[in-house]
Amino acid sequence: MDLPAGAHCTTTGGNPIACAGAQAFLDILAEENLMEKAASLGEYVKNRVLEMQKKYEIIGDVRGKGLAICIELVKDPQTKEPIDSKWFIGKMHKKGVLMVSGGVGVRICPPLVISKEMMDQGQDILESVIKEVSAEIHRAGE
Repeated sequence: MDLPAGAHCTTTGGNPIACAGAQAFLDILAEENLMEKAASLGEYVKNRVLEMQKKYEIIGDVRGKGLAICIELVKDPQTKEPIDSKWFIGKMHKKGVLMVSGGVGVRICPPLVISKEMMDQGQDILESVIKEVSAEIHRAGE
């Protein structure tokens, strides 16, 4: 490339380096069917969380699309008072799973290339923390 000085420094300016990176990403997205994988695995994950919701009252709502799923966590299902999501994601982090808070809940946002096996491990940890937090909230309410 024969670029003038500074022409390579913006990712949104259409420079050849940024465009090549974007094209490589789009190629991988198509070749590995990552959109279809995200839809299928996301439905699998969401269904498992919906099953957890039947067992644990702290799961207030579950919503999302693909692998971007939000779980609303509540102290009380009637009042919908949210639990401290930062406290919850801290517990997840200590067990090796990174999550982010999403307003009144937590978000599952794994990379598109995650395997089903790794997602299962994450969901097992998620359920263990939900069970633990549920018990703590129940004890605090007694």
